[in-house]
Amino acid sequence: MRQKTELEYSENQKKLLELEKKYMYSLSNCFKSEKFSKLTNELAHNIQNMIKESIEFDWNKANPIDVTFERLIHYTIYTHFKKTIEKPYPSSISSDISVVLDDVVLNIDSKTVSLVSNDGDFKQLQIGKHQFNFNNKKVKNWKYRTQLADYFENKPIINFILRLGYTQDKKGDPKGFRLLKTGDGQNNMSLTCVPHRDLGELFDNDIIRSFKNFPELSKNAKTKLEVERYYLGSKKEDYQKNKEIGPQSKNKNIVNNILKEKVPEEVFKNLELLKTFNEEWLAFDTTKNVRYKIKLEGKPQDKLSLVPCEPDTARIDWKTLTDRYDMNNQKWLGHTEWNISNI
Repeated sequence: MRQKTELEYSENQKKLLELEKKYMYSLSNCFKSEKFSKLTNELAHNIQNMIKESIEFDWNKANPIDVTFERLIHYTIYTHFKKTIEKPYPSSISSDISVVLDDVVLNIDSKTVSLVSNDGDFKQLQIGKHQFNFNNKKVKNWKYRTQLADYFENKPIINFILRLGYTQDKKGDPKGFRLLKTGDGQNNMSLTCVPHRDLGELFDNDIIRSFKNFPELSKNAKTKLEVERYYLGSKKEDYQKNKEIGPQSKNKNIVNNILKEKVPEEVFKNLELLKTFNEEWLAFDTTKNVRYKIKLEGKPQDKLSLVPCEPDTARIDWKTLTDRYDMNNQKWLGHTEWNISNI
């Protein structure tokens, strides 16, 4: 859902809109500067030389520029905002760069993305729970909980993603590393502002399109919630490779009967089968507010399990974040792409 402009903004929302616009412009000017372009190219050139000189020993770093690019952003932010920085943001639940300024907490995540290994990152924003604080409504029956705070010392925490694009000869191999350039089909830099939690109603609390992954709950989380995974059987041995057995079964009764047979009664009685992405089933525990994925596991994927999960990395369409409006409904860009000059 793109930002709506027909609503009457609260005073806090007006303030947030102006602050997000202010820092989007400030960061754009900073990262589009000749100095930043020059320093980024120097990083890339040094890495290329290191890779060439590493013939005699093993260079096994899949992403050769992530650490140094993050280091450059730290340097740039502390230089650019040296008059207004008060201190680092004192929490590990944040993005790569997080600093307290005189009016906001600036939260910036650095993404270095290979067109060969992660071309999906150029098609939409992929963002983790600790990188933004937007409170989204349920997505295909999945509840998503971000972990980043919304305020610190009465200052809003506002969120940005800076992405650098590069390419290489093949996935996982740094050889052939270089920044993307005109003709590669993608820009090598982008900056995105992800709306603050208190601007949620301006987007109908709906900016997430889907999720990249659904990891199993941690051991501590399962213990705290008193939940566990359940083995449902082997498709080959227990269900004779019945095509109707599995996460995408079209027959709800078959899935329900399997759960009834394999899951303890005290758990099964609280489960509600719901449809989610790719026409798969999820089982929702209505008393503990826990969602289970029905997963095919093993090699080959033959073992059927009921696994307590939650979505991790969220996917947001660029178009959702591009057209933004300030307190006077004047348009500004919440997502911008460009190419820094190459060596």
